[in-house]
Amino acid sequence: MEVMQPWHNIKIDANTENKLVVKKACNFYKRTETYIIGEIISGVVQEGMRAKAKDKEFKVLELDCRMKGAPIAKSGMVVGLTVEGIHCTDLEKDSVLVFQN
Repeated sequence: MEVMQPWHNIKIDANTENKLVVKKACNFYKRTETYIIGEIISGVVQEGMRAKAKDKEFKVLELDCRMKGAPIAKSGMVVGLTVEGIHCTDLEKDSVLVFQN
């Protein structure tokens, strides 16, 4: 018997851009990763996706959302992303990030 989780029904649509609006970005003390809080405005965001900001590419290491343990989140959800490859000063409030697999 297989247990279905709520995020098993979230599908990635190749015809939709995966966009997130940055609400806040910060670096925690003694951590090299950046933490981004944002709202997904279209598509989905999942762990392992990549995006660019100010010509710097970065990768999503971990995703936090209201569905505990979910590796993926969909449009309309507010999420927290732990990313590597960019500093919080390179991310401006209300900027739009486009994510790709």
